[in-house]
Amino acid sequence: AAWQHVTGFEVERSRGSNLFSMFHPQDQEKQRDDFEMLIRGQKQAYRAFTRLRISDGTFRAVELAVSMIRQDENKNLRVVGTITDVEERRRAERALAEAEKKYRTIVENAAGGLYQLTPEGMYLSANPAMARILGYSNPEEMLRAIKNASGMVYPDKEARKAFTKTLIAQEQIFGYESQVLQQDGQKIWVRENIRVVKDEQQNVMYFEGSMEDITKRKEADFALMEAKIQSDMASRAKSEFIANMSHE
Repeated sequence: AAWQHVTGFEVERSRGSNLFSMFHPQDQEKQRDDFEMLIRGQKQAYRAFTRLRISDGTFRAVELAVSMIRQDENKNLRVVGTITDVEERRRAERALAEAEKKYRTIVENAAGGLYQLTPEGMYLSANPAMARILGYSNPEEMLRAIKNASGMVYPDKEARKAFTKTLIAQEQIFGYESQVLQQDGQKIWVRENIRVVKDEQQNVMYFEGSMEDITKRKEADFALMEAKIQSDMASRAKSEFIANMSHE
């Protein structure tokens, strides 16, 4: 009954026909060769993905499993096998592969740094922007060089330990600003958004985050703050000078 459901052909109509002629022309030779090797004892039971022509003339993705050789009541050799419809599964796999490709393209071309980091400080992945922020040529070089982000990226180990504890408790932190070390030892200011990723048992697997270099903005803020301090001091000195002149 499943044969008719998969192929659309009635069982009686299919019985006695050549199975291999129902496969896609590009697959027929290989499937015949594998089958003959099994008959000669040169190949063990095997599985293969192929395409089967169905009643409407189109081809459907199937999994062919050839399991064993047996003798019937007349001592004739018979090969036992199954054909499983995997069209929906293959379609889902193609859709997943396409989605992963699009996601990877977005990550690779993102302007901001993206990374995955274990609680122990090991980077699992990073995009090119993340590598550039920390002064590396590419993600591969960065992943090889940084054995532990605590100390190599985040200079204050104790502060990093306290931050990690808080992150695990809160599960996500947005807009966190701190100083990090680049490859050459230079300190820069960054802004991070980080969340905790857990497994089904609620065990922490890694942190997923984004990093933005805000050094220029921080320098501008410091310069503005310094200018304001100088302006306040000048204004106060001016007021004191006028007050003294008026008194005299």
